Amino acid sequence: MLFSIPESGWWVIAVAASAWFIVAMRMLFVGVKVPDDVRDALAEQRRRDQWKAYFLVPVLMAILLGVNLLRPDPASEILFLYSLTFAVIPVAFFPVRGRIFKDDAARQQNPGVEIKPDRFAMVWVICALCLVTLIAVVALSLRHPG
Repeated sequence: MLFSIPESGWWVIAVAASAWFIVAMRMLFVGVKVPDDVRDALAEQRRRDQWKAYFLVPVLMAILLGVNLLRPDPASEILFLYSLTFAVIPVAFFPVRGRIFKDDAARQQNPGVEIKPDRFAMVWVICALCLVTLIAVVALSLRHPG
């Protein structure tokens, strides 16, 4: 058997993955170099949207998890996919965070100008998330062969 975590242990992993997601997404752009005026504008936007990170996101995560656990599928697979999803999103964005932040800063400085997203960043994030999805599918198929 690929996974040897007892059924009750998956809840702890899901809660830890949710906490990791909230903290990692908040800290994703710490240390990225940007102009002071853009940093001030983004800090103001962050203050306005801060309640979402501390209230709305955990509530939505709990609803998503609860709805999925009502399904007849075994809970360990659902909790595995839930945990993997929320753990990997910040990890996928981390290597290209500077490029993403630079695009966002350019949009803040030039609101009327269309700025194309960074292709490397888009390809990186999509490939990283697809690779993890493939690994998850293989892991689950090894658990239940046939």
